[in-house]
This record gives sequence, C-alpha cells and structure tokens, in this order.
Amino acid sequence: MITLLFHHGKGDLVSEVLRFFTRGSYTHVALLSPGGDCVIDASGATRPKGVKGTPAWLWMRRHPGCVLRTSDLPDAVTVWRLAESQIGKPYDWAYVWGWLFRRHWQKQDKWVCHELIAWACAEAGTPLLDMTDAHFLTPDHLFRVTKPMERD
Repeated sequence: MITLLFHHGKGDLVSEVLRFFTRGSYTHVALLSPGGDCVIDASGATRPKGVKGTPAWLWMRRHPGCVLRTSDLPDAVTVWRLAESQIGKPYDWAYVWGWLFRRHWQKQDKWVCHELIAWACAEAGTPLLDMTDAHFLTPDHLFRVTKPMERD
C-alpha cells in the first residue's frame, strides 16, 4: 500500500497557476515513505526546486491541512525506490503548457509532483491510471483513484 499526501496549495503563486490551468482542487501531492518518516515530491515553490526528499514532519508543517490517501499497491518499497531514484531532477516548469503542446509527460528528465508518482507506480508494474493515450495529468487524477486513509 502506498500513501499519498495531497495539498490544496492556496496562497502561493505556483499553486495558483497550477490550479488555474488544471481546474482542480489539489495542486500538490507527495509520496510518503513506507516507514512514514519521509516524503518525496517535486516542487517549484520550495528550495531546492525539483525532486527532493523531506522529513515527513517538516513537509506536513509546510503543507498544513494536507489530506492522506492510500492505494493498495503490492510493492510500496519499489514505488518508493523508483521515486527516490529521481531525487535531484529539476522541476518541470513547462508542465502548464503540456496540455496545449501535448508533450510526453513520462520523460524522466524533469518532473512535477503527480507525474513523478504516477510514473513510479507504473514503472513498479502497478499503474494508478491508464495513461496510454493521455498527455496531461493533474493531482486530482491521483486523488480520484486513491481512498481516504483509515485511522487506527
């Protein structure tokens, strides 16, 4: 099972631009480590920009009101390792134009948060979405195919 953290990102310029172009509720998503102590995301709003790992407590402090959701994938460790392999890659600033120019979103040279997670899941053999003919992906796509986190 993987756990994703979704955030609405209200108030910062990058998130507002993403919300405008995607017409979605959520503008950011991160992957929680299998141990729950770290997250991986791709961001253009925080330093360093691009794909990075952050302690979970710090990420949640920076993103108050985040929503945790899960997906029953058979190998969360593989998904995590694939996402981790992308740390250091730059943020994909051209993302907002992808819907217009039909760019290939699965290129591994730069990422936005939700594309990184969708790619890692697909590479692990358990795609969250059928993106065969899709050229544009949003955080809301991932939100819709996950379920609320069950509290113990």
